[in-house]
Amino acid sequence: MNPPLELSVRRTIERERLIHPGDCVLLAVSGGADSIALLRVLHEISGEIGCTLRAATLDHALRADSAEDADFVEALCREHAVPLVRERVDWNRRGGAPTADVEARARDARYDFLRRTAAADGATIAVGHHADDRLETFLIQLLRGAGPRGLSLPRYRREDGVIRPLLDVTRAEIEAWLRDRDQTWRDDPTNEDRSNLRGRFRADVLPALRRENPAVARVVGRAATLLGETDDLLEALAEAAGEALVVRESPGELVLDGPRAATYDANVLTTLLRLVVRAWGASSAAIGRSAWREVVVGWQLGVPFVRELPGGIRVSRTESQLRLEIRRPEGAGFSVPVHELSVPGRVRLFGPSPIGADLHLTVTEAAPPEDPRRASGPRVAWVDAGRIVGGLRVRARRPGDRYRPLGLDGSVKLQDLLVDRKVPRPWRDSVPVVTDHEGIVWIPGFRVDRRSRITEETQRAYRIELIGRPPWMDPAEGAIGSEG
Repeated sequence: MNPPLELSVRRTIERERLIHPGDCVLLAVSGGADSIALLRVLHEISGEIGCTLRAATLDHALRADSAEDADFVEALCREHAVPLVRERVDWNRRGGAPTADVEARARDARYDFLRRTAAADGATIAVGHHADDRLETFLIQLLRGAGPRGLSLPRYRREDGVIRPLLDVTRAEIEAWLRDRDQTWRDDPTNEDRSNLRGRFRADVLPALRRENPAVARVVGRAATLLGETDDLLEALAEAAGEALVVRESPGELVLDGPRAATYDANVLTTLLRLVVRAWGASSAAIGRSAWREVVVGWQLGVPFVRELPGGIRVSRTESQLRLEIRRPEGAGFSVPVHELSVPGRVRLFGPSPIGADLHLTVTEAAPPEDPRRASGPRVAWVDAGRIVGGLRVRARRPGDRYRPLGLDGSVKLQDLLVDRKVPRPWRDSVPVVTDHEGIVWIPGFRVDRRSRITEETQRAYRIELIGRPPWMDPAEGAIGSEG
């Protein structure tokens, strides 16, 4: 017999270290059974765990009755005294209501909302994915020919910190637990939509599997966890191999030792190359395992070759080296991906470590420093948390970017600053730009924007730090030229 649902969820939280005493947890609640169970279960055990709860619900405005779902969530949160943030998507601000890729665009809007809301309190986002979701994802990934990483998804904790406390319980257990408490929920008609692959799996494939093994969701869950552990081990071995094999690196280019590759397992080297390409923001999955294996075999045998791969990836082998590069349009370099910045939080800009140039950006909340100027530097900025609008994010530069560096009169073009500091053209898109909803907040190597500066009235401050060795900064000074 399976343990009570609340006990199972608590065991998952403790085993996977998802929530710690003192944490603030933001519950993503849509009104469906899984998210309602998430709210009810965490409400029951939050005192034992020692965490505080908030909830967030987003009206996607894609159905005529969608506001009723948000009303339902609001009433339930009020009943259980859980603070709620409610918002409705303004599709006009997002380029118009979606007519294609509706699910993907709705998901993007939802996570944008959740990250902004969580950033206000430094909360951990919790979502209601359960064991049946993992079973469906496993089968879909298997159909696509995924490897250990793809088959291990979804995991208990995403790379961006989002947690899934219900991943060990099934949909049937969730609904039975809610019925025992006379708790209703809202049904989403799109869950039964057979026009998408997940809907067809749910309607046709899963019932057949459950007839063969009623515990199929748990069995597949254990397999997915094992595959995730295998993938983690491969990545750790690949990172160690990368540290030993890297000869030279720059944004979008990596040179590795040729002859020494023969001493490493081919799976480790394949994982290393996939990690590098993934860190560049390209799709390693689009290349395919067989193509990667051919590259690795040539690398180990020492046979000179040049190979063009999907996504602009070019691999070449000489007698002594393997060169991996991502080819971009003329004048374009490696570009910083867009990341939401949680507080506290840490995001990887470039990396991972096999290429020897991990770059991370960290954000913490602290009391304002007595002397912000002395506490700051090319890699560290202090900003007024109360002046940040809508949360922080980091991105690459964009055409027309302007801001007002502290100490300068008026605004300046970022392009002009980069040219003045003699940042090489291929690296200009590699310079991270920290922003909020009002504009640029800080650029590492430069000063903070005047709007976000620390003043005598500042009550709360954010400390933002760039960790690593940025190739566009002078390693001797740690800055882009001189602060002037």
